[in-house]
Amino acid sequence: MSESANGCPGASALSYSAPVHMFFRTLLHFAWFSRRKHGLGHYVDPVHAAGGIFMQEGDSGQPVEAIQSMLAIYGYDVGITGVFDENTAADVAAFQRHFRPERVDGVADASTIETLHRLLSALPSWAS
Repeated sequence: MSESANGCPGASALSYSAPVHMFFRTLLHFAWFSRRKHGLGHYVDPVHAAGGIFMQEGDSGQPVEAIQSMLAIYGYDVGITGVFDENTAADVAAFQRHFRPERVDGVADASTIETLHRLLSALPSWAS
């Protein structure tokens, strides 16, 4: 029995990876939509990722501190340092993966920031 590129004996890379990839892609997109449709969880429609870098790894200052604070308020375990470091980029990417999966790159662009702002604005008053 031959071994495929993905390490599974007897399975070609396409027959193994394509279904698995589609399963997780469907799970990621369907689960959140389904929960939102039934009023479960906290969700807002993401702002379309139209480009324009706002903040990225290596940037620093008050705007970086503001995005870190917004992520912390929403529950991300991000250090509020004012430096857009590797950890901040990872937290931004995690946020994007969950709330704006159109483009997950760890860059705090206008779309990411506006989606986060909408989520924070939509929190019930008792949550803040």
